[in-house]
Amino acid sequence: MADKLPIDAPRWPQADGKVKTSAAWLMEHSGIAKGEKLAGAQISSKHVLALSNSGSATADDIIELAKMARAKVNEKFGIKLQAEVQLIGVDLN
Repeated sequence: MADKLPIDAPRWPQADGKVKTSAAWLMEHSGIAKGEKLAGAQISSKHVLALSNSGSATADDIIELAKMARAKVNEKFGIKLQAEVQLIGVDLN
């Protein structure tokens, strides 16, 4: 999969032969903008990996924003981002 990334994409070879890349880089290069909003949920204006509540977001709004971000990355690069947070009773698929 790493061979399908653009040449300027960051990559870190792993001992098992796999390659890691930057989720933030993938998101930014998928057209996800800092400050982007969906209902009351928002991509942080400082860091694209952070989702926040602008004051009126429901949990569903945050989840939908996460799904949208994952879908854009998957659509552009064929990579399905894995959530690093633990979500209880929630499926982003």
